[in-house]
Amino acid sequence: MPVFHSGNSTPKKQTPQRVRQTPSSMFAVQRIAARSEERNVSKAKDFSRPKRCTSPFHMSCSCPSIVEAVDRVPNAFMASLRNYDQPKKRERSVSSDRRTPRTPMSPTSTSECAVVVSVRMRPFNAKELEEPNVSSLIQMDSKSNSVYVTDANKVTRKDEFQFDNIFNGINDQEHIYNTLGKRVLEVALEGYNACLFAYGQTGSGKTYSIMGTNDSPGIIPRFGEDLFKRVSKNPNCDVEMSYFEIYNEKIHDLLSNEKKKKSLRVREDPSIGPFVENLLSRKVKCNEEFQSYISDGNKRRATAATEMNERSSRAHAICQINIIQKNVERIGNEDIDTILMSKVNIVDLAGSERASAVNATGERLKEGVSINKSLLTLGKVLTQLAERSTQPSRSAFVPYRESVLTWLLKESLGCNSRTFMLATISPVTSYIDETLSTLRYACQSRNIVNVVRVNEASSVLKIRQLMQEIKVLKEQQKEFDVWKKEKSKLGEKRELIKKYQVEVEELKHMLDVAKEKLEQKANEATSSS
Repeated sequence: MPVFHSGNSTPKKQTPQRVRQTPSSMFAVQRIAARSEERNVSKAKDFSRPKRCTSPFHMSCSCPSIVEAVDRVPNAFMASLRNYDQPKKRERSVSSDRRTPRTPMSPTSTSECAVVVSVRMRPFNAKELEEPNVSSLIQMDSKSNSVYVTDANKVTRKDEFQFDNIFNGINDQEHIYNTLGKRVLEVALEGYNACLFAYGQTGSGKTYSIMGTNDSPGIIPRFGEDLFKRVSKNPNCDVEMSYFEIYNEKIHDLLSNEKKKKSLRVREDPSIGPFVENLLSRKVKCNEEFQSYISDGNKRRATAATEMNERSSRAHAICQINIIQKNVERIGNEDIDTILMSKVNIVDLAGSERASAVNATGERLKEGVSINKSLLTLGKVLTQLAERSTQPSRSAFVPYRESVLTWLLKESLGCNSRTFMLATISPVTSYIDETLSTLRYACQSRNIVNVVRVNEASSVLKIRQLMQEIKVLKEQQKEFDVWKKEKSKLGEKRELIKKYQVEVEELKHMLDVAKEKLEQKANEATSSS
């Protein structure tokens, strides 16, 4: 049991006693008490404890026997001696081990979340259906969320991939949003950063899934509509948005009204991570305003016709939505203004393609090289993050800065963000190599684990931490008070034990004196007779 002293005081020097205060002497008194009780019950003989003297002179002797002396000790004290045991070692607690870390409150805690990967296979288009013997080597099993790649005879399965969700040509845009987009919105309103990006070959349906059409809106339009339905219930919620593209490794603001596109630079802040310098951020108050900004930005996107797609995206488009929620929360006895800040990135990646497959030349070839470079870097980043998650002991270097795309998505890939990946594939047999590459990257991305936390304002976070510290200190004080009370009771028992130890020694001495007197009188009686 530890002994606490005040900061400036020193422990008092104990006055030596006739009997040392040690556990052995304490237990010796305990044994004496137990033996005396046994003697009273069984009348057993003990060479060290003689019976009452049977001498004719005994009645005149005023010295009590050792048994009577022990019997003078209160019964309650004897019971406490019999039940006394050495104090057990206290288990380590917050008060006895300062190295024990505090348990943080939920808003400050972190959790590990794996990347959610979904696959969508588009149906055959009208041009593909005109070809003879149209068929696909891709099979999907909705029960196990598996994708199979078969041989030409569709008998043997060569490759099998399993994902979190799979969508075939039957699933409509609303089903895609309810499965993915709504989850992104929910985690964002909880205060987490979120990212959803579409990855796949040119013409596989990425832009259709993200943007959609007027008749069949995609994830972003539905996200905006659903977002403002939710935030309309909270008047203290602000929404800001930015919309930009990465074209040939250069960033262009899609919300800028300037006729000539200006290249923007990427900076990195230690607290918020990479960001685009001088990027316009529009404050949005309603869904109509949000849809208007998206529509204007789409008109400025870099697109071109290729042999694989009549309107192919030639740049990566990123819609960035910042949600700031202000609420009043009761913390302790005070009402504190809490602020949750979440950032959502919805990314429509340009499609990977082979120059020979699209007969690209000139500007289209340059664009294709830039697109493939950034997607190749993205693939390397995904590979390194997957290896780092599956092999924690390995410190793999993640080449975020090899591409503007991966640099800007650094927080979404392997850092503080709930990440969702939608891999789009084509059913066409001639593109099976690109399809397999997409499926392999997507399957590998399922191994990536992000460490996420709720983004709360630093002032509120500090208040929570201080409140938690106060709570821990109160628990420590409570435990210390209990320990102090137990220590006080133990000290009283020890003082009582020392008192009775002294009395026992005095009684022993009196017994020895009485024995000597009895022997002396017995000798005198014998000699006189």
